[in-house]
Amino acid sequence: MTSVKNYTKGRGSPQRDLLPPLPDIRESKEETILVLPPIHKQHIVPVTSYSNSRGLDYSQPWHDSYLDNRRNIQSNLFCLHPSHQTVLQMCQATLGNMILVDVRQYRLVGPMDFESLKNNVILDLEKAEEKLMHGWHPGVINIFTEKDSFADIPTGKMESFYNSVSTLISNQLKDLLVRTIDSYTSIFEPENHLHLPILKMELIFDEEKMQFYPPVSDLEETVLFVVTQICKTMQQ
Repeated sequence: MTSVKNYTKGRGSPQRDLLPPLPDIRESKEETILVLPPIHKQHIVPVTSYSNSRGLDYSQPWHDSYLDNRRNIQSNLFCLHPSHQTVLQMCQATLGNMILVDVRQYRLVGPMDFESLKNNVILDLEKAEEKLMHGWHPGVINIFTEKDSFADIPTGKMESFYNSVSTLISNQLKDLLVRTIDSYTSIFEPENHLHLPILKMELIFDEEKMQFYPPVSDLEETVLFVVTQICKTMQQ
């Protein structure tokens, strides 16, 4: 029996004989090199210059355009003017919680006829109008009598400026009108019936006919009379 040592010397290592020969490293590198194919002139696509592309022109920064638009808005958006802010504060202070006439108070007077209710409404509306015309309205007018406060407004835009003032005041008066009418109509809700004024009406039975006096048509006219007078006061 041949020893393992002699076998190794005579025949070589069995592991070395079983492995295939390793390729040359230089040949492996050369096989993985990419070869640049030939390129003809007709296949070359020209590159478009970005300076001529639409939407990619950065010659004028966007910040300059932003400042120009901001100045343009400030010169035309008159509601940002300090005078408008002052008028708005005066309107909120005087008109914010005001109603022209509170019909609920007539409940405390007791039963009254239709004409008495109409006269009370007219008197209260006249008092409210006098309060506005002798207090709030002169204060608003005085704001715009100082011409030095509007030196920054171009002469050609003064008409637009005063139109914006009129719109601001008109909106505030409309809110007062709507608030007053809402207060009046709310007393006709079933849950607020205890706030309705007590009106005198008689039930007459004559010749087998039963009817109210004054008639229901007069009652309807009196109810609408209050709304009409409120609107008329604001128009004046």
